[in-house]
Order: sequence, then C-alpha cells, then structure tokens
Amino acid sequence: RAGRESKEEGEGEGGKRFVQSSFIELYLLSAYCVPNTVLTDKQPALEETKAYTTQSLVSVAYLINTLASNFLQMLDIQVFHCEGRNQSTTFHK
Repeated sequence: RAGRESKEEGEGEGGKRFVQSSFIELYLLSAYCVPNTVLTDKQPALEETKAYTTQSLVSVAYLINTLASNFLQMLDIQVFHCEGRNQSTTFHK
C-alpha cells in the first residue's frame, strides 16, 4: 500500500512539474510570437503563430487527458481499497 501511495504521489508531482514547465514554455512561445506580429509581411508570422498555437493546443489536450486518466486510475484504486475495507468489516461482524 505504501508503495502505491508513493507512486501516486510521484505521478502527481510529475504531473505538476509537467504543467509548470508547459506553462513556462507557452509563455516563452507567446513572447516569441507577439513581436512577429508587427512585421510588415504578416502572413509568414501568422502562419508560424498558427502552427505553434496548434502544437500548443495538442500538447495541452494531451496533458489534460493524461492527468484525467491518472486521476481516474487513482479513484479506482481508492474505491478498491474502500470496498476491501467494507468487506473486511462485514466479515468480522
């Protein structure tokens, strides 16, 4: 049980670090893209910004999916533990 809890905590911390690094990367990306919008030939800057935006949205969607899957897995484990305790309590009565 302690091994599972530490694994879950490790996954949670890993997810938190991933979210923080993604935030920083997106911020730096926006700092790069914004100055490009003042160029005279805006079409290449627009296309580059659209490509980065699409890539960023895919990354965010993947992150949300991964975190949601991990959260649901953690809930399943908690339900399993609660059901086991309930059966144990019923058996001992």
